[in-house]
Amino acid sequence: MSGGGVRAGKCGGVWGSVGKCGEVMKTCTKCKKLLNNVQFQNSSTTKDRKSNHCKDCLLQYRRKKNTLINQIYGHQREKSKRRNHKLPDYTLEELKLWLKLTNFDNLYTEWVNSNFNKDLVPSLDRLNDYKPYTLGNIHVTTWKDNNIKGYKDRKNGVNNKLSKAVKQLTQNGEVLNTFPSLSEASRKTNTSISNISRACNNGGTSCGFRWEFN
Repeated sequence: MSGGGVRAGKCGGVWGSVGKCGEVMKTCTKCKKLLNNVQFQNSSTTKDRKSNHCKDCLLQYRRKKNTLINQIYGHQREKSKRRNHKLPDYTLEELKLWLKLTNFDNLYTEWVNSNFNKDLVPSLDRLNDYKPYTLGNIHVTTWKDNNIKGYKDRKNGVNNKLSKAVKQLTQNGEVLNTFPSLSEASRKTNTSISNISRACNNGGTSCGFRWEFN
């Protein structure tokens, strides 16, 4: 056996006791099953460039409550660095203690009982997207509800980090309305997004109005 469980075979290939000639087999160090090499994720840290645990075992591990919390905390730190925000003002252990005071466990159980429906994955969202992660600025939610809130915040102008506000003006330059995004301006005035965008970028008009990015 070589390469972390890969068995050498005949015909220039490698194979295990249940494999065919030319197949690459590997034993999962978790479940101990001898599986086809395609059942393992690629890895840059192992000799055979395949993870030591099979995909099924890795998936089971990632679905564990403790693993999920670790991933959430890691993502919070990564996002904070990208946004040039301060890192979370709590440690991983402090976050775990705080979660025990919330409905996180209930949401996790519902996620498991749903056969791990992606929409129901427990998640943590910031109450104010312009402030860093603190225990006073986060709340427990689900992946779906988090996405819905993000969409509504952008639509209603609560979060304009991904959108540019748009002003609707008369021909004389009087501001009539300000919209949080091109999409909202289009919905409210029944004007195509492309026409409004063209007017904003080129200084023209659309439907008798001037348009400018705020």
